[in-house]
Amino acid sequence: MLAVAEVALCMLLLLGAGLLIQTFVKMRAIDQGFAPHGLLTARMSLQGERYGTSADLIRFFDQALERIRRIPGVQSASVVNCVPIERGLNMNVDVLDGPEHFDGMATLTDWRYAGLDYFRAMGIPLVSGRGFAETDRAGAPAVAVVNEAFARHFFKNTNPIGHHIGMWKTDESIEVVGVAKDLREGGDLTGPPVAIMYVPVTQANMRWIRTSHTYFPMSWVVRSSNTGAETIKQIREALRTLDPKQPFSSFVTMEEIKANSMADQTFQMTLLTGLAGIGLVLAFAGIYGLIAYTVAQRTRELGIRIALGATRGRILRGILREGGVLATTGVVIGVACGVVFTRTLQNYVYGVSTLDPITFASVGVLLIGVAVVASLVPAIRAVRLNPTTALRE
Repeated sequence: MLAVAEVALCMLLLLGAGLLIQTFVKMRAIDQGFAPHGLLTARMSLQGERYGTSADLIRFFDQALERIRRIPGVQSASVVNCVPIERGLNMNVDVLDGPEHFDGMATLTDWRYAGLDYFRAMGIPLVSGRGFAETDRAGAPAVAVVNEAFARHFFKNTNPIGHHIGMWKTDESIEVVGVAKDLREGGDLTGPPVAIMYVPVTQANMRWIRTSHTYFPMSWVVRSSNTGAETIKQIREALRTLDPKQPFSSFVTMEEIKANSMADQTFQMTLLTGLAGIGLVLAFAGIYGLIAYTVAQRTRELGIRIALGATRGRILRGILREGGVLATTGVVIGVACGVVFTRTLQNYVYGVSTLDPITFASVGVLLIGVAVVASLVPAIRAVRLNPTTALRE
């Protein structure tokens, strides 16, 4: 009963671990809408009055990016107030000439200011229209790029390019010039994409920039063939020569940000996998101990069987069958319990059913295989018995 209970409990733990491992793998494969490999972010706080005017801020960005782009291995670089995956600044948008006018909370969208080369640096494809151009500066007509979720929510089936939007009904009219691919935002890789609008930092309202800098550090995004310590050192030095009093707060790759956004899932998977591993070892030890004890108790009987002509293959199969029956009984009970208890993981799995037949079958086969292996050592010992020695014991 103890051995069967160990197998059944191990079955439950392995089912949970298998479901969470599949969830982890599927979440890692989610298309986030950008290319995280080779992308380094550098955080910096610009809160305060040192760069309190738009002219000072743009000059600082332009000069710093020029220096960063000259670093060996750097392919592109830009700035943004909030990087993907992490939560951003919500703003109220007014659709000025769209197919439908929105009022109230439904008009909230994530607001991003971004540099000229932002979409190339992040690897965000443009679905239609264009990105930002050198001509999109102060004094030129205000422009914005929106993502697909923004276009679906605010413009329904209408092409948003050429339409105009405003911020809080107070800013000037902003023309939509491009549509970018959706991103996974707010640390929720499995939720629906949120609406995002991007404005060139050269045209961004300084009031909104200050609001963003109050709550979020801005980020430099650098795509490079090397995101290691040497590149970080050169970026630090490039900005130190420009402004020695403006430090970086941190350097993080986008792959690390993605890993951090999956920290809960990683912990749950690791914990349950560790417990399942311990359960598997205990089940192995339990079955091995039980079969070994049984073989020791039956030494004289097995000796008599061999002396009377029982083949060693038959003895071997009989002992292995005992271990298999124990494991199969535990697996059947574990499956019955798993059908009930794996439903508690419904909110923790993604892309896989809690009743996934492949997971159930794989875990069952694994446990029966482990039971057969655990029974093999005492079974081999049994078939090697010398009948004469066994009868004398």
